[in-house]
Amino acid sequence: MAGAFWGLGFGALTLFFYTQGLFLEPLKHEFGWTRQQLSPVSLIGGFEIAGASVLVGWLVDRYGSRGPAFVAYIVVAAAFAALGLIVRSLPLFMLSQLLIIGFGAGNGPANYTSAVNQSFSKARGLALGIALAGPGALAILAPPVVAWVIETRGWRAGYLAMSLATIVSIPIVLGLLSLGNCQRTAAPGPGPTLPGLSLLGALRKPLYLRLLLCFFLIAAGVGGLTLHMAPILTDGGYSLVHAAAIQGLIGLSVLVGRLVMGFLVDRIFAPWVAGVASALAAIGLFLLASLGADAAPLTAILIGLCMGAEGDVIAYLTARYFGLASYGQLYGAYTVGLGSGAFVPALLNGAFHSYGPPLWIAGGVLLVGGALLATAPRFETAR
Repeated sequence: MAGAFWGLGFGALTLFFYTQGLFLEPLKHEFGWTRQQLSPVSLIGGFEIAGASVLVGWLVDRYGSRGPAFVAYIVVAAAFAALGLIVRSLPLFMLSQLLIIGFGAGNGPANYTSAVNQSFSKARGLALGIALAGPGALAILAPPVVAWVIETRGWRAGYLAMSLATIVSIPIVLGLLSLGNCQRTAAPGPGPTLPGLSLLGALRKPLYLRLLLCFFLIAAGVGGLTLHMAPILTDGGYSLVHAAAIQGLIGLSVLVGRLVMGFLVDRIFAPWVAGVASALAAIGLFLLASLGADAAPLTAILIGLCMGAEGDVIAYLTARYFGLASYGQLYGAYTVGLGSGAFVPALLNGAFHSYGPPLWIAGGVLLVGGALLATAPRFETAR
């Protein structure tokens, strides 16, 4: 569990996801690149994460966690270094970021939650919550630190700092994984040794398609606003460091939410928990749209709680509804909503010159996704 906590916390997707909003204004100042020009990375990256996560899940289902994690760390560290040292053009910048997103899936939830699910049956929700709290812990620390580096040393130094953090994490994570049940989750060769559906089998199930839609909507609703929180606040007159501190509240809330939600899903029907969390996040977005940056701290907390619930519930429901035979692949397919969630707010902001419409739309999307998830069938009736 410790390896999963650290691996998810210092994985590329966490570092990238919680800090990229801090780079938008410095990049615009130096190169003139607008948020709309940079946002296709998020859209393409969302589909890239989904495809890469399915591939990583397939590898983890057969060969364990350490191999994909090691390759991911090496490529991501090199890509972060490239952003800090050699990037001068928009195409090269986008290529480096897509490398981080694609290979970063090797240190994403599809990798580490599989081993946690196998190791725990009782208190599985809490165990997943502890492992998935890693990104929340990192999200508290990374935005203020990276913002300070950008303000004092420049944006290139910010990317070099993330490259260094990635390199330092390699021996720590691989060492911790070697102590746990992460070597192999299923035997290679024909047929899995663990019970459950294959990816193709799950895709034939209306319930799996329904959950794909639910988590697409929830991820689209909260994911993009996490990336755009810092620009929303700097547009409202906040300094970059102050904006990063408020964005750090998302990480604190994710950390608390993962632990609390993990505890709750062991006792309360998990879709209900996620449905309530989605409704609360929608309220936060509506408040931010109505009241402006003054509502940002509360919105950040409610978004973090929703993200905490979403991460726990995806992992928990995948194992409960569909088993562990192809768990990594099934989990990986849920990640596609993140890209549209970051792309659409940037597009609408460019059209309306305001984040108001994106916030209202994201809140509505969250309400629909949460309501649809809350009406999922009981585990015993879904079999």
